[in-house]
Amino acid sequence: MALTKTEKRFIKILLELKDINFSVLAQKLKITKQAVSKIKKRLEQKQILKNYSVNIDVNKISITIYAMIELNIMDSTHLSDFIESVKKKKEVIKLMESALPDTRVIMMCGFKELKDIDSLIFSLKNNYNGTISFSSIQLIHPEKIHKDTYNDLVLHSISEKPLIQKVMMEA
Repeated sequence: MALTKTEKRFIKILLELKDINFSVLAQKLKITKQAVSKIKKRLEQKQILKNYSVNIDVNKISITIYAMIELNIMDSTHLSDFIESVKKKKEVIKLMESALPDTRVIMMCGFKELKDIDSLIFSLKNNYNGTISFSSIQLIHPEKIHKDTYNDLVLHSISEKPLIQKVMMEA
C-alpha cells in the first residue's frame, strides 16, 4: 500500500512520540492540526493505524515476509566487501557477524513477496559464487517477531533507504 511522504513522516513521528498529540504532530510536520486529523483518519481508513495509539499493521505497508538468512563466508578475505555490499540492499534490516569459531553472517530481511527472496538469493549467489554458502533460511511471519524490532521493521518498510545495524556476536 503506497504511503505519501507526509504519511511516512507522520508514522515516524508517532513512533517517536508513542501517542497521538495533534499539537506536537502538527508542529513537527509543519502543518495544521486539521491536516494532522485528516492524515490520521486516512491511515485509519487504510487500516494502518489502529486504536488511537501506535499500533501499525506492518502487513498493510507492503512487507509481508521476513527471513533470517544464515551464511558461511568461505573466504574471509572477501568479508568486508561482502558486508559493505549487503548493507546497501534495501531488504536487509539487520546484519550480524559472528567472530568465532568460523565466519558466519546472519541477515534479517523483509520482503514484499516470495519472489523477492529468490531475487536476493540469486543475486548473492551470482555475486559471491565460491565465497559464500547458505547455512539456513528461516521464513518468519511479521506477527511472530516478538523482540524490540517492531519500530525498526516499520521504519524499514516505509523507508526509501536501507535501515541497517551491524552487530558483532561471539560464538
